[in-house]
Amino acid sequence: MSFRRRNLFLFPLSLEVVENRRGIKKLFFRRVVFFSHKEATITQTKKKRECDWMLKLALSILLTISPVWPLGINPLPGDPFLIINKKTNQLSLIDENRVQTTISVSTGKKEDLTPEGLFTITVKAANPYYRKKNIVGGHEENPLGTRWIGFDANNTDGRIYGVHGTNNPGSIGEYVSQGCVRMQNEAVESIYDFIPLGTKVLITNSEKSFQELAKEYGAIE
Repeated sequence: MSFRRRNLFLFPLSLEVVENRRGIKKLFFRRVVFFSHKEATITQTKKKRECDWMLKLALSILLTISPVWPLGINPLPGDPFLIINKKTNQLSLIDENRVQTTISVSTGKKEDLTPEGLFTITVKAANPYYRKKNIVGGHEENPLGTRWIGFDANNTDGRIYGVHGTNNPGSIGEYVSQGCVRMQNEAVESIYDFIPLGTKVLITNSEKSFQELAKEYGAIE
């Protein structure tokens, strides 16, 4: 299964950004040289303050614009798209205009714990840290398993709700979680690289097939 990035935001302004960043850098050095020659009274503190400001500006640009964020409507036919159906406790990866795979998952022990709706993948992590009990990533007691794919349900930042692995593979297929979507480690690892940041994830409780849902949301023509 290949991953196409036809409509992803792979820095469409990359050349301009690079040129601008280089231009700013050159301009910055020119300004420093200019002031150092013309105004001998400029202090080291003032120079440092200007450097800090430029660094913050560059970081704010990089943090606000994700290099793999979708541009425009998403999904479009051919885009990666995740669908989780709580009715069947299954997850399907849609990519390249078709259903690529369907995998058993676990969802919330109560119906309202796993939120329903169309969300966006905002965080990904290999061997995630479990902060609730201070368990390092990769530890056998870590309930998040080996991968975390977080989405922004209920106006969260992708660190509360997510698709993740487990240290309890016997629970897969059941309604047992506190709201996340639980998968076997091997399963979540198999789809991890095919789900870039910005991918849409649909969580529903439906009698419809994954093919029907994908067509309804535009991921399949």
